[in-house]
Amino acid sequence: MAETVQAFIRFLVPVDYSVVSKQASLYAMNLASQLNAEVHFLHVYYSPAIDALEITGSSFTQPQVQTEVIEEMGKTEEKLMENFVGEVLQEAGPVNIPVKKFVLPGIPEDEISDYAQENEYDLVVMGTRGKSAQKVAIFGSVTISVMDHIRIPLLVVPENFLPIQREIPNNLLFVTTFEKRDPHTLERLIRFLTPVSNLKIFLGHIETEESDEWDDIRLKGLADLIRTKYNRPDVEVCRFKEKDLLKELDDYISRNKINAIAMTSQRRSLIAKLFTSDLTRKILYHSTVPLLIFHS
Repeated sequence: MAETVQAFIRFLVPVDYSVVSKQASLYAMNLASQLNAEVHFLHVYYSPAIDALEITGSSFTQPQVQTEVIEEMGKTEEKLMENFVGEVLQEAGPVNIPVKKFVLPGIPEDEISDYAQENEYDLVVMGTRGKSAQKVAIFGSVTISVMDHIRIPLLVVPENFLPIQREIPNNLLFVTTFEKRDPHTLERLIRFLTPVSNLKIFLGHIETEESDEWDDIRLKGLADLIRTKYNRPDVEVCRFKEKDLLKELDDYISRNKINAIAMTSQRRSLIAKLFTSDLTRKILYHSTVPLLIFHS
């Protein structure tokens, strides 16, 4: 039976109230408003267990006190979330899309992945610090952890992606390493961006020392698929050398006004996993435009 490919309809936007997550939230709101999707904000806060409380003269038992403290923390987080989303909505301007807010106790990197998958979200949107910041940034590290574990498409918005650039992606660079799921990923991408009348797809391949003439054949096959099946005759093919990847990628993005990158991150053998993971991280840390990651 043929697999049904659906467009995204619900976005999950995990936030930590930082500038980074606010940028991602604004991008998600703008994207959702143009693609007729709804946005759910999620904040996961750490709620440490209270091992011992000494309250002299109190009639409360320890479990009662612990429950009250945790409930109070939850109320505080709900207020913070309310204020944060209010600021996002005010800055985003008039939007006619459903918005919901959730706060949960737990470890962010664990809860975000579990919550997204249990509730079957179609897209997760998160922020990360770009090449100008240290890789150990807290929210950036959570994003990386979620990227490594989640099975849902993840859209990562770099901190230095300027507000004026929040338009819907219309110049999309799909970076391929010839994963088996690439045709499926391309179909999801094109359906996702159906409302974009001026969408142009750039198909890029990263050449390694092992690249041969078969890579040219595979690249041509993917390009022909995009031209014929999806009626995109103007697809442009490009190649990047692995050793000069970041510089060539920067130049290409600037020259062609690329405003989003997409790629498939494959989970296979250990060696292959390390390669694709390192490649995705390299692009993620360096990118100045949003990166859409599909897992297979």
